[in-house]
Formats: sequence, C-alpha cells, structure tokens
Amino acid sequence: MQAALDRFLSFMAIARTRNAKQMRFAGFMAALIAVLLWQTRWLALQPGLGILFIGQLGALFVLLYRNATRSRDFARWKTAAPPAAGLLVWFDREKAFATRLALFENGSRAIGMIVLAYGFWKTTGNVPVALVIGIVYPLSVYFGMVRKKNQSTIRDLRDWKNEIQELIISASIADAG
Repeated sequence: MQAALDRFLSFMAIARTRNAKQMRFAGFMAALIAVLLWQTRWLALQPGLGILFIGQLGALFVLLYRNATRSRDFARWKTAAPPAAGLLVWFDREKAFATRLALFENGSRAIGMIVLAYGFWKTTGNVPVALVIGIVYPLSVYFGMVRKKNQSTIRDLRDWKNEIQELIISASIADAG
C-alpha cells in the first residue's frame, strides 16, 4: 500500500504544479485584460472586457482555492494515509473539478468575446471583424487548444487512477498471500 500512496502523492504534486501553471496564466491574462479595460477609449468594449476580466479572476481564485485544498490534503495524507477508497475518490473529484473549471473558463470566454464583438460592431459597424472576434476566435481557441488540454488532463487522471488501482490490488494480494 505504501507504493500506491507514494505514487498517489506524486500525482497530487503534479496536479498542484499543473494548477500553478494555470494560475500564472489566468493572472497574466487578468492583468492584460485589466490594462486593456483601463486604456480603452470605446465604452462599448468595456462590458466585454469586464466579462473576460471577471472570468479570468474567477478562474484564478478557484485554482488558488483548489491548490490550497490540495496542499492541506497532501500534508495530511503524507503523515496519515487515507483508505484506498479515499485515494480513488480523489481522482473522481479531480475529474469533476477539471470539467467544471473548463466549463466556467470556456463559458466566460465565449460570452465575453461575444459581448466584445457586439461592442466592436456597435462602435465601428465592421461586421466581418465583429464575426471573427465573437464567433471564429472563440471557436478556434476552444477546438484548437483548450479542448485538447482538457481532454489531456482527464486522460491523465484516468490513467493515474488506473495505476493506483493496480498498485492497491497488488498490495492487497501481497498482504493476503
């Protein structure tokens, strides 16, 4: 069982590192959008930029909270090992968290870009650019990068869970024999 716990703790560390990278990106994007929001002279763009800013800040705070929770769990489980079922439940919770976070990020990004495109169209009357900003860009970002990253995260969690299950089974067989 110790091998399963050690491997599990390494997976938790990888997940915390992945979230830290996501937090840095969300913080950078929030700062960039804040500068754009502050510097824009077209008032019609401010609602869309505001939605994008709030979405990035929301993602940042959710990830910050999740990493703090993981750190507490990591410290607790390093000293007192949880039952095997607790290890496996963690993977299901991580998958649910990753799915909800992706839905929140993609939803806020899509809504923000649509509102931004509408503001751009109202200000300039340029329909092709507004369509690119509001429809083409969010779809290309989602299907180009974000979807692959989310699928990769979920696939990693599934593979990690399977590995931990195998280690738990082999440990229980060794204990029984």
